[in-house]
Amino acid sequence: MSARAAAYGFVGTGAITRAMVEGLSVVDAAPQIVVSPRGADVSASLAARFGNVRVAADNQAVVDAASCVVLATRPGDARAVLAGLSFGADQVVVSVVAGLSVDDLRTAVAPAVEVARAIPLPSVATRQGLVPVVPPVPAALELFRQLGAVVALDDEVAFDSFSAASAFAATQLDLLATVEAWLVGRGVPAPDASAYVRELIRGLSDALAAEPDRELALVAGDHATPGGLNEQVRTFVRAQGVHELVGTALDDVARRVAGSRG
Repeated sequence: MSARAAAYGFVGTGAITRAMVEGLSVVDAAPQIVVSPRGADVSASLAARFGNVRVAADNQAVVDAASCVVLATRPGDARAVLAGLSFGADQVVVSVVAGLSVDDLRTAVAPAVEVARAIPLPSVATRQGLVPVVPPVPAALELFRQLGAVVALDDEVAFDSFSAASAFAATQLDLLATVEAWLVGRGVPAPDASAYVRELIRGLSDALAAEPDRELALVAGDHATPGGLNEQVRTFVRAQGVHELVGTALDDVARRVAGSRG
């Protein structure tokens, strides 16, 4: 493969890189992709599964091969990794790393000037993502429109808010795990408890999908009949200040992901 022959290069090969590569590799006329050797098992697996994917010798080889470079390292590693790489003025660099501002990214990858930040979620693997992108660089929008819908932003503060909101995912799952464990503690077999909780959430997901423009507060009200069991639990949890704690946690995360702009 000659220099710049790949449409996309991925520096960092973790779960988000895997999801993006999976999604890109099943589009019509799948683009050529080069991935870094870091995360060897993931890289090798992607190259074995998809004919449009190859593993580069190192991170600089990824940069040299791709017209659009996706930075997907761990947040704590991003600056050190970028410090060891040389970019060309003709390249586009898209960061999916939290806490690395547009200005910091542009400084780190100079002389490249077209840079963007994005927040792809695992759903991009099935091309069902909703990806915030800032600023709305055409090449970045083109990349993520292949993986679902795009929220094009000019405001980096709004982007950081999306990033903070995404941090609630593990907590949602943890709350569901609490319900599952409660069922098991009351004698329900673990497989049945898990299946039941998953079915509860699947039903809610279907309800959300059926009315995508309806406010979530109204949807929640539909599931909290006055005097009913759902209302009892919701009222109790609200009275304990859980919702205020969530807001505080998101504020803290928003300050963290603002990085040097904070």
